[in-house]
Amino acid sequence: MSASPILLRFTTGGQLNNLRGISTSVKNNARFRISPPPSFREIGRIMPTQKGANSEYQPGQFFIHRTFAYRGVIICGFNTRYHEKDTNKNGSVTQDSPTSKTKQYYQVLIHRPDWPFLGFPVDMTSYLVDNGPPTPTGRTEKILTVINGMDCVSQDDVLPYAPLEETALEHDLFDRIFELKLKNGLVVAGIKPELIDNYRHSNRTWLAPRDVFTQVTDNIEVTVTTFYLGENLVNGQTKHVWRYVVRSTRFFHKIG
Repeated sequence: MSASPILLRFTTGGQLNNLRGISTSVKNNARFRISPPPSFREIGRIMPTQKGANSEYQPGQFFIHRTFAYRGVIICGFNTRYHEKDTNKNGSVTQDSPTSKTKQYYQVLIHRPDWPFLGFPVDMTSYLVDNGPPTPTGRTEKILTVINGMDCVSQDDVLPYAPLEETALEHDLFDRIFELKLKNGLVVAGIKPELIDNYRHSNRTWLAPRDVFTQVTDNIEVTVTTFYLGENLVNGQTKHVWRYVVRSTRFFHKIG
């Protein structure tokens, strides 16, 4: 199958009036904003999507977010518990407990020039780091630290592509993790060789979603993604620290 061109479409005229999206010869994704006619710039080629229960994208895969239309790169993936409640046409729950399965989720870096157009905070990814020496009991108080321009996305959010330019992704962490090379005129990213062993054996529990819960009511889908950041010592007491991300999506066609 031959790769299709991706065109990134965006206009100027103020953040609230910008239209930003992606266009291909077979698909058009756009965010609904009032704006002048857009301009186009070719940025790469669409790559085959990963489908099936055991399929996943590898670290270094460039992609376009299908909903938010930002450019990103995959850092690591996690097989995550996914819980979904069914609703009937009246919006009431049709079962007492949600159906559960596993679904692939990824931590990704977001292209810095796309940050102003995200529609969500750039500093929503956080983790705990040690703050000072351990106490006599061996525990350490920790502080909450954020990583700007990082998101957690599902397999369904990923539209993989191969960029044409080596400057396809700007992020403070990108050059620390990945190296680039050209393959058939397209840019390919891979984890730096000296980091591969550490990547395979590192403890990334704070990056991994614990559970994802989703439910559709009145054509509005609400998805909650939970993360366990670990234990923290607060005023001499051990506390468990969690973070969660809530995403709501409105469908313009009838669901169910």
